Amino acid sequence: MKYLVICINRDKTKEEKNFKTCREALCFATNYNKIKSSKIYKEGFLIQKFIY
Repeated sequence: MKYLVICINRDKTKEEKNFKTCREALCFATNYNKIKSSKIYKEGFLIQKFIY
């Protein structure tokens, strides 16, 4: 499965990354030091949303 993570960094830049596993996507999306908010998509559907 492919997971797409779209996040807004603390410096207000947008970043998109693809991951093969859900665990990799969650680790990237929950990096509190770097990420302000993030969304994880699987096959085009939103599965998780984080706002810090």
